[in-house]
Amino acid sequence: MILFENRTKRSSNVNFYRKVLLVCKKFLIVLILVALLVNYLLSKNASSRSLSIDISGTLHKAVNSSFDYFGNFWSNIIGYFGDVKTLKLENQKLSQKVLQLTQEINDLSVIQDQNQELRKLLNFISGYKAQSITAQLISITTNPEGQYGLINCGKKHSVSLGDTVVCDQGFIGKIIQVGDYYSKVLLITNSKLRIPVRSSSGQKGILKGDPDQPYISYIARPDKVNTDELLFTSLDSANLIADIPIGRIAHMSNKVLVKPNTKLEDLRFISVLKKP
Repeated sequence: MILFENRTKRSSNVNFYRKVLLVCKKFLIVLILVALLVNYLLSKNASSRSLSIDISGTLHKAVNSSFDYFGNFWSNIIGYFGDVKTLKLENQKLSQKVLQLTQEINDLSVIQDQNQELRKLLNFISGYKAQSITAQLISITTNPEGQYGLINCGKKHSVSLGDTVVCDQGFIGKIIQVGDYYSKVLLITNSKLRIPVRSSSGQKGILKGDPDQPYISYIARPDKVNTDELLFTSLDSANLIADIPIGRIAHMSNKVLVKPNTKLEDLRFISVLKKP
């Protein structure tokens, strides 16, 4: 809307200057005709010829000065609008450059975030004696049973069924299907997940995944477990890496509810850990 108003205003200015120049041209034509008429009348009388020459010279000088003035005036107008056009082109180039630099800054910010996330992940997995394959969590799908993850590594990267999948906060699931370049992950929010776990006080149990909140379906001594106690993967699993943090015990009533360490929707990078 503003751009349209500016264009309209600029167009009206041009029309105004054109009208002014047209009036000036008509005035100069009249002035020339008057000069010719005066010159003709005075030239008939010899005594008036000298005066005629002076008047004619003065009129010619006035006419020439007027032409020079309006010529310069018109040149300045043309130059003004030429400068406006040049400035407009330069403004467009600068705007494009600003957009380009803004995009580069955004890309750099994303790269820095990814770099920081990868550093945290590498620092986490360095504490375990296991072969690791770092990959991206491509997508998370949800069905009535819960959630599955898709990662971009598979048989070609030495991924196997049952391998442990972690992020920089701990356990998130295990591999249940392997392709050449992609694998499917049974996430902690899936009701099909069941893994042996231990609490920080040493109590053992079975963690069951759940779309709403995972819980411990069996524990030998529930009276020995306390709220806010840490939960880890157990040595009792054939494939899973032991002692990986899972979360904390959030509530104890009919079920021992577990609050996972990780928000799956925030994840971009994961690692697959294999037993040595």
